[in-house]
Amino acid sequence: MIIINFWRRWLNWLCKGSFRRLLKRLKEQSVEVTTPFGVTSGTLVAVRKDYIVVIENSERQVLIAIRKIETIQSVS
Repeated sequence: MIIINFWRRWLNWLCKGSFRRLLKRLKEQSVEVTTPFGVTSGTLVAVRKDYIVVIENSERQVLIAIRKIETIQSVS
């Protein structure tokens, strides 16, 4: 059981790091983020440890928890 928990934690850490790297590559681009609460569109301006910051077209700043992101895509 200890070995399984170790590998599960390691895999979660690895995937989380990969996703954060993807988010950082999308920084300063127009994105569309889908969460269980709805869709947010705007410019991705910051990637923090647990959340991202998106500025919508209305200049409203939106903080989105990384763990709640279902999909994210670059929009032109």
